[in-house]
Amino acid sequence: IAAGSWDNTIYLFDSNGKLLWNYVAPEMILSVSITPDGRYISAGSVDSIYLLKNDGTLLWKYPTKGYTRTAVTPDGKYIVAGSDGGILYLFDSNGKILIQKKIEEYYNIDSVSISRYGDYISTAGKKYSSVEFKGRDLIYYFDKKGNALWKYQSQYSSSPLDNNVQNRVAMTPDGASIAVASDNQLYAFDKNGNLKL
Repeated sequence: IAAGSWDNTIYLFDSNGKLLWNYVAPEMILSVSITPDGRYISAGSVDSIYLLKNDGTLLWKYPTKGYTRTAVTPDGKYIVAGSDGGILYLFDSNGKILIQKKIEEYYNIDSVSISRYGDYISTAGKKYSSVEFKGRDLIYYFDKKGNALWKYQSQYSSSPLDNNVQNRVAMTPDGASIAVASDNQLYAFDKNGNLKL
C-alpha cells in the first residue's frame, strides 16, 4: 500500500501494515499511484512529480507549476500528471517528457487516470470563470499524443473557496469506460464521450 501525506512523506506498507520505507519530500504530497506489482510508485506534490522504486529509491523528480496529481500505468512505462495550472504531463519511465501542454486557462486538474498501455488519458477538475468567480466541473479524454478526443462540462457551479470538493476520475484498463466523482454527482462515460450515467 502506497500513501502520500501532507506531512511531506511518501509511505510504503505491506499488507500487514508494516512500514517498509518512507521518503520525505520538501513539500506536501497530494496523490500517489502504484503499479500492481509494486515496482514503481509515482507521486504528485505541491509543485513536483516523483517516481520511486519499490525500495524507496528516487528515480527522478520533475518540477511542475502548481498542485499536481499523478497516475502510473501498470507496467510503469508511462506516468501521467495534471496540475492546477491546467497543464497535462506525460513521461516515460526514465523521466523523458512526452507531453507537456496547457489544456486551457483557469482549469485546475484534481485527478488524472491513464489506460493500461498509455493509449488514453482522462482528467477531471474545475474550470473557473475569471468573471463569475465560480467553477464548473470539466472532464477531458485524450489520446496518447495529448489530443483532446472529447470534453464534458457539468451544469453545476461552485465557488473556488470550496477547496475540499475535488473531482476524481478513474477508467477501465482499456480506456473504454470512464467514471468521475464530481461534487455531489457521479458520471460514467464511454470512450466516445457518451454519458451513460
